Amino acid sequence: MTVRSFKITNKNGQSYNLLTRGLMLHGIGGLGYMEDTMYQQFVNRYKVIDAKFEQWTPSGSIFFAEPGAYSKYYDFVRFCQNTPLILSYTPPGMSTYTMEVRLAEIDKSEKFSQNGLDCRVTFRALTPFYRTVVVYNSGEITDGKTYDYTYNYKYSDSIRQTVTINSDSYSDSPARLVVYGPATNPSWRHYVNNVLYETGSVRGVIAPNRKLVVDTTRIPYSITQQDLAGNVVQDMYALSDFATERFLHLQNGVNTIVVGHEGTSLLRMEVEAMIEYASV
Repeated sequence: MTVRSFKITNKNGQSYNLLTRGLMLHGIGGLGYMEDTMYQQFVNRYKVIDAKFEQWTPSGSIFFAEPGAYSKYYDFVRFCQNTPLILSYTPPGMSTYTMEVRLAEIDKSEKFSQNGLDCRVTFRALTPFYRTVVVYNSGEITDGKTYDYTYNYKYSDSIRQTVTINSDSYSDSPARLVVYGPATNPSWRHYVNNVLYETGSVRGVIAPNRKLVVDTTRIPYSITQQDLAGNVVQDMYALSDFATERFLHLQNGVNTIVVGHEGTSLLRMEVEAMIEYASV
């Protein structure tokens, strides 16, 4: 059975295990959620006008053990300035969930005891906790394969130009759609439980060795043409169809994304979903 774990990772991909003897996070709180909801009263009844989550503030205390408690404290604070930070949390027997955070406060005092420093720490979340799922379709019919990466990475080739992701969350979950060139005037359709939910399209040519990226996992949302290394070569937002929803948000249930274009070649595609949760 998987044991509980907390890890924080900085911009360079360097990580701290927060549950070691030398650096121990304890007294953990702020992992639940609170609604920030507006209501309108009708006599003795209430109607929800706007509902959203309060900003999460994971907190606790970090014990920096001797020897070198002050150096460990200094190194940790310096490490946390290299943002963005990713907080990874694995509850016992469950999957790993991640949350983008910033270090909001850390309280430094003199030595708690001969054994080291005990410092209160608070993070402020930039996202809810989420689970990343990536599904790729090569455009060729195969048996399909699933690879055990740090996130779920699946090859889904049973239906050409289509990927399917199951979401067990009731939160709108952002996604990143990638359509590989060559493609002419590419379009996409998103079905939820076999019902058309949202669509989008772009007028333009995606060249070979280029890709169209429709991204709601970052703010602001974007529609760009990129090279295979991820460098933006053209902003295609103004070329998108403003009469459609364009941007993808996965819903609870079976999400099926289908792509097409006005060319003759089969398209390779990929969807990276950040399945968001109110609490884990």
